Amino acid sequence: MLSPAKSLDFETPAPPKKAGVPRFLDEQTTALAGVLKKKKENDLAKLMDLSKGLARLNYERYQLFDPALIHEQA
Repeated sequence: MLSPAKSLDFETPAPPKKAGVPRFLDEQTTALAGVLKKKKENDLAKLMDLSKGLARLNYERYQLFDPALIHEQA
């Protein structure tokens, strides 16, 4: 599991590296995302020590999380 970034750097280009499929994508990732999807923005902010903006961003990401889409991109 990766922690969300505390600050975002939009200036530095991302390294050209193809990502693989996470080892525990099917079960553990789906279970964790399912739990986090039920959290409110403020709960995510407290849990992950995030600013309001990053909490909102991650809240939106969890609401849109669909493991089937991850498999299509891999």
